[in-house]
Amino acid sequence: CNLDVIAFSGVLDQLSGADVHMDDGDLTMTGSDPERVCVDALTQAVPSSTAKVATIGNHDSDATASRLRSQGWTVTDGSVQRVAGIDVLGDDDAERTTAAGTKLRSGETTEQIATRLAKVSCGRTPVDVVLIHQPATFAPLIQDGCAPLLIAGHVHEEWGMTATRGSKLEVAQLVSGAGKGGTSLGRVTQDAYLHVLSFDAGGDLVAWRAVVLHPDASVTVGAWRPAPAADAGTG
Repeated sequence: CNLDVIAFSGVLDQLSGADVHMDDGDLTMTGSDPERVCVDALTQAVPSSTAKVATIGNHDSDATASRLRSQGWTVTDGSVQRVAGIDVLGDDDAERTTAAGTKLRSGETTEQIATRLAKVSCGRTPVDVVLIHQPATFAPLIQDGCAPLLIAGHVHEEWGMTATRGSKLEVAQLVSGAGKGGTSLGRVTQDAYLHVLSFDAGGDLVAWRAVVLHPDASVTVGAWRPAPAADAGTG
């Protein structure tokens, strides 16, 4: 919930002509009702012509999800949902973190959610992107190899894009997250990474680039890079 980064993400949507804005969770710090200002700010920042999809992180609450849905966001729910021509799968983070600590959100663990989503990804409805907060869900999705692109946050640093050969195809993985304690509220004190992804008409990732907002308000726009699957000659 850094209002400067939120505003900047909307500018990036506009300049890139984004068809869809993907938020990877932890939009709030505790999911409290007053933090609806975080959701409201992001909704206002994203251009009206841009579709919006979000997943729920461990710091977000059911109230966060409800606020997003009420403002036209698609929120991941364990099913495959079509957003601006992209078939997206994801679900709430298994954990719920508040000022009192962290506990399971429901009865499912991260491993159980990962196994369930991997099964869904290999179902009858194709999946272009798995948008999920916790990268610990990746292993079964990579092993089953039915979803070509996995996106996660949570780690409080930039991991960038990598790829692993699954049982059926090359699985690209993009992991990034706001610096811990460095970008919540107030002035940005650490680099904030955003990413622009380019897909073809069939929903396959073609290229991606990182856009970095620095603490001095300067911006570095990274070069376009081919999808890792293309690097491996299997795209």
